[in-house]
Amino acid sequence: MIAATRTTYEHIVLDEQGVPWIDEAKTKIVELVEKVRAHGWSPGELAYQHHYLTLGQVHSALAYYWDHREEIEADLERREAQVEEIPREVGEHPLIAKLRAQEQICPSESRSSLTTPATVTKGACEKLGRALMRPHAALESIPARIRRSRSRRIEQQLSEEDE
Repeated sequence: MIAATRTTYEHIVLDEQGVPWIDEAKTKIVELVEKVRAHGWSPGELAYQHHYLTLGQVHSALAYYWDHREEIEADLERREAQVEEIPREVGEHPLIAKLRAQEQICPSESRSSLTTPATVTKGACEKLGRALMRPHAALESIPARIRRSRSRRIEQQLSEEDE
């Protein structure tokens, strides 16, 4: 932060654009509010999850939020609108387009791969099922020495169970 304006709230400063931050922590109040919304975290949990914040800083930030709720809620809505706009501006990711062309995923009404999960087609599920039926396929990326060691341990366990 280049220039900060002190507020009447301890630990809270406003940057050049008027965005409230927790001083010394370089954390925006809106970030804590998002965590409370997403996870339902209490002030104690916020301080625990953000170990660099004191409980006093968290309470001061939440007090600022409750006293300026409309402004911060409007900022959150503006940020959410920006996030939803990005995929429309950028377009569909080339990998998603390729998978759609190969019918690996279903075409969806929303082309946004960031906001809408892709639906897997029946053909893709069958391919995945065949891959899962080959238990060794997952081991192909593991070095041979480790694979042999694991195989021996599994064989020993199976023979011990049979006895």
